[in-house]
Amino acid sequence: MGKNTQCPSPLERLWRAQFALVENPSDVIVSLEDGYCSGLKLFIHVVKIVSTHGSLNRTNSTAFIMSTAGPLSPVMRSTDIPRNMTDLLGTPWPMNKCPRGQ
Repeated sequence: MGKNTQCPSPLERLWRAQFALVENPSDVIVSLEDGYCSGLKLFIHVVKIVSTHGSLNRTNSTAFIMSTAGPLSPVMRSTDIPRNMTDLLGTPWPMNKCPRGQ
């Protein structure tokens, strides 16, 4: 389930979406196919749905990060970013993160 699979790290990402990323997880966590969405039906008449946040596929799972602090690994999971940035900066990252609930 690595960087070259159609759906990178699906089990980890599903677990994090339900138990680690939000205080009140939604009933619908993931889209298994592009072109579908959850919510107001009016939305599909306002914009053309190509894909939605929550898809597990590679296209909707890939992002980029840039830093002037130094080089980063060419491939990282989002959970690796704080550790890598902390190592580069020599201070906890993100610096402005508030504890949950404040």
